[in-house]
Amino acid sequence: MGNKSNCFWKRRCPISSRKYTITEAFQRLAQILRLINSYAASHKILIAIEHLRKTECNFINTYSEALILADISNCSNVHCLLDIFHLFDEKENISVIEKKPERLVHVHFAEPKGRIFPVEANKKYYSTIVQHIMQTGYNQRISIEAYSKDFRNDASKALRLMKSIEEEIKNKNIFLKH
Repeated sequence: MGNKSNCFWKRRCPISSRKYTITEAFQRLAQILRLINSYAASHKILIAIEHLRKTECNFINTYSEALILADISNCSNVHCLLDIFHLFDEKENISVIEKKPERLVHVHFAEPKGRIFPVEANKKYYSTIVQHIMQTGYNQRISIEAYSKDFRNDASKALRLMKSIEEEIKNKNIFLKH
């Protein structure tokens, strides 16, 4: 497949129905992850659990819940994906990534209102988020998962914005070290 990580989740989780307690649902999903992990690990593929907001999914709605599931699975190959759009919608604070920074393996960005590409008007918001992510030692991929009516233009602007934020943070950190 050529993948380094695969996201694990689905919109409606039958395991989390009223038939099971929350604890049982977590345990059953952890069991599934352990089965998937044995195959993924043999191909050097990480599993990233993505939290989805309540309007899209009935289970694992916060990054904290994704962390719990990753821990219960007890697999070194199972990690978490941080989705800034869902984090904002569920009113979860970005500081949640400090709990277990080693579990973070991918980040999705989108404008909190409308799930569109990040815009210059919210540069300060994105800068704060990126700084927080970088302070945990995370230095892997960040992607944009967003809607667009003009993909080429929106993607180009968002990429420039995110690269400028990264550069400003790096320059600020170099300045602070001297």
